Amino acid sequence: MPRASHSLLKNMPIRIRAANSPRVMFGDVVYAPGGTCGPRVQQEYQLVVLVEGGVTADVEGQERRLQPGEVGLFLPGRREMFTFSADP
Repeated sequence: MPRASHSLLKNMPIRIRAANSPRVMFGDVVYAPGGTCGPRVQQEYQLVVLVEGGVTADVEGQERRLQPGEVGLFLPGRREMFTFSADP
């Protein structure tokens, strides 16, 4: 699997794959260990399925942790910050 080569790139996804229809978007994203996503305001409903590693999502000051095989539901209008585990 490719890895981010520069510390400033740790919040950039390594791979993005998506498929869209008029009402549903499906995709997967791979982040480098220790990567981040956000802060952002969620625009729509989002299900996050964690396949491997770990992630902590700070949603308006409340931390939610996901482990492999778990699913998180993220609701529109909330401020989020995702921090991915440093362990691959």
